[in-house]
Amino acid sequence: MSFINIYINRKKLLHNITVLKTLNEIDNKYDKKFLFACIKANAYGHGLAQIAKILYDHVEMYCVADAFEYHELINQNIFKPTLLLYSYNQEILENCQNYKYIRFCPNNLYSLKEIANFATTKQIKLKIHLQFNTGMSWAGLEINEIDEAIKIIQDCVFIDLEGIWTHFATSDNSTDYSYYIEQGTKFQQICEIFKTKNINLKYIHANNTGGILNDNSKSLNQHCNSSRTGIGLYGYYPDKGQKEFYDQEKLNLKPILELTCKPQSINLLKTGESLGYGNTFKTKKQTVIANLPIGYSHGLSRNHTNSGQVMITNSKELYPIIGRVSMNACFIDITDYCLQNQINFNSHINDKEINKLLELEFSLINDDINCDTWADIDKTISYEVLTRLNSNIPRSIIE
Repeated sequence: MSFINIYINRKKLLHNITVLKTLNEIDNKYDKKFLFACIKANAYGHGLAQIAKILYDHVEMYCVADAFEYHELINQNIFKPTLLLYSYNQEILENCQNYKYIRFCPNNLYSLKEIANFATTKQIKLKIHLQFNTGMSWAGLEINEIDEAIKIIQDCVFIDLEGIWTHFATSDNSTDYSYYIEQGTKFQQICEIFKTKNINLKYIHANNTGGILNDNSKSLNQHCNSSRTGIGLYGYYPDKGQKEFYDQEKLNLKPILELTCKPQSINLLKTGESLGYGNTFKTKKQTVIANLPIGYSHGLSRNHTNSGQVMITNSKELYPIIGRVSMNACFIDITDYCLQNQINFNSHINDKEINKLLELEFSLINDDINCDTWADIDKTISYEVLTRLNSNIPRSIIE
């Protein structure tokens, strides 16, 4: 049994996918609008294979960052169309398995030619989704490159253009929609060019979670029949303004992850003793601490030094993190817990009481202390908090 555990709530994940599907379908001119699940970065820290299996029958396609993530799915016998969003080269093309399920995303003319040449040499039919730059400017073909891209594809009988897409830079901004609208308008123009050339596309996608939650997307994305969702699947909003609106509308997303840890030791500190590296905490009274074997190597940053709180599982009481968070340890002040439960610690704690305390399970991330709470402490975003959770921590599915 591991000291540290992550629990993934299946019911909450399915609730979130239902919410996102509902919002994705609003004012949609298509008979059906597809939803793709972004499960890159170990499913945003939740466990790639575990999340993929739960979502298998609920989404049209997966989105991963690279071939390593794709092969992890294949090695787990998870076979479903999967967008390979980012990095690949000739070596990766050569070593890919089960080309039937890969959807490559060439984001410039060079990568498109590489894929076409590879497909021709190997005589393998490959499906692609062309990425277009509408304002992110890190990747994507330009509108004036459409004719050349189409010629490359039409000259290669082994390339099947299945879809086109773009990525929004500011769809999560709930106060200024101007750039989001500008990007959406550019993508509309791109879609119209393909339409006038009578090129049938199975999938056209632009929206991410921020876009799905953005009211402006209803008119901007009438030309799209698909959306990609990442952070929303896991119960978090890209923008706090969106969270406040949808919580009020009772379409609230629910965080699906809980992080827990059991103590490796219980220590009684005398008045005036220093704790941990750097002597950042000194006791002002006798203090009972639970030493948890979790630290920044697991994803709990040093910003939690003498900051932040944890709960005892199945309790709403909060207990502070004290001392410096180190690579493999943090310290919880459980003095109040001992007082409330009449655990005597005047000079020492007897073995029987220590055994009871060692059985406590502390919850570091839950419905009350969620990743937004951590993000506030770390001055970052929930995405970073989730994706830095060590992949070696066991992940279990609960109902």
